[in-house]
Amino acid sequence: MKKILLAAFSILAIFSVKAQGLCDEGRYVTEDYFDSVVVTSNIQFGSNIEVGGGGQQQSLFLDLFEPFGDTLAKRPIILFTFGGSFVGGQRSDVHFLCDYFARRGYVTAAVDYRVGVFFPINEQSTTLAVVRGMHDMKAAIRFFYKDAATANNYGIDTNRVVIGGISAGAISAIHAAYLDKASEIPGYLSGDTAAIGGVDGLSGNAGYSSKVHGVISYSGTIGDTTWIEAGSAPIVFFHDTLDATVPFGTDTINALGFNTGLEADGSRSMQLRCDNVGVPNDYLWFNRSGHVSYFNGTDTDTVLKRSSSNAAIVACQNLTSIYEAPSFAGSFNLYPNPSNGSFTIEISGNTQPVTVGVYNMVGQLVSEIALGTNQQQLVDLSTSQSGIYLVRVADATTGALLATHKLIVQ
Repeated sequence: MKKILLAAFSILAIFSVKAQGLCDEGRYVTEDYFDSVVVTSNIQFGSNIEVGGGGQQQSLFLDLFEPFGDTLAKRPIILFTFGGSFVGGQRSDVHFLCDYFARRGYVTAAVDYRVGVFFPINEQSTTLAVVRGMHDMKAAIRFFYKDAATANNYGIDTNRVVIGGISAGAISAIHAAYLDKASEIPGYLSGDTAAIGGVDGLSGNAGYSSKVHGVISYSGTIGDTTWIEAGSAPIVFFHDTLDATVPFGTDTINALGFNTGLEADGSRSMQLRCDNVGVPNDYLWFNRSGHVSYFNGTDTDTVLKRSSSNAAIVACQNLTSIYEAPSFAGSFNLYPNPSNGSFTIEISGNTQPVTVGVYNMVGQLVSEIALGTNQQQLVDLSTSQSGIYLVRVADATTGALLATHKLIVQ
């Protein structure tokens, strides 16, 4: 079995999968669930003042990808933004992501944000570039909330909105998801805050929500990990551990070969913060130098499949309460975890017999055992596919859920 490092958002979601209808048929996780996509280019979603100080308005566009022949009335959406150090890049740079996910059943969008050469390259100017990207991403999110509430041209389910990006695009998406208070904007921008529209910006579709339900970060950072709080959207991280452009940990960001002086918290710092405050997250690190090196062809398929697994958790259920763990008076352990498929389940302190079921990512029961009080048993899944499984403990008589545990099979 192929060894893949896993640390999931949460697998508790799978018990809501069948309620979403098509999820149990493989939508959102099956490659080429749809044979082709329909692309609508150059949809204007907003505008704002261009980079460079000329004062001219720049129109902002997105390219929309939809599964061809899709009849589902309300569909999840993923919005992607491109990389380029906030200086360059274009929507077509993320078309491969949009096509990949649209074929799995999502509506996807490649989104503009304002880029251009800015001088001097320093902490303040780079922060302003990040804020512009955040504002434009929020306007794009609001565009779909507005459409869902009015014309409904695109059939978007605004309870299932995921955003993501590559490098600078990931930074824009991360800030759109987590920077939501005026007090979080750095003090040295206080003179600019009102003019640029605070945390929501002036890029369009005012009055509508910009709430998101999941984030996909391909080598992104955040200005301060404390902006990620309990209840924030789940996130999946990908990063090169020796990245010299966008830091893996906490360090300054480089743009066009210049050290910007802007210190930011990279993927590892964000992931630790998520763990500390209980925000579901997944990650995959590449122990090498380079920037976004994993989109080099060799690792692309692994990264996209991992992205798909996490996005499907958002797409296939209602996130209202799936992360609330049941209460269990006894003790439930399984070890080793991660395992090669052979592991021991140990139950103690329970007063009634229990049933222990092991489920895969799409909610299929792969193993079930009965345990009495204070018992343990060896389980062998060595012939099963590597990945994340949910181990579910229920009262043997009533079927009431008592406890759940994530299992990683490598």
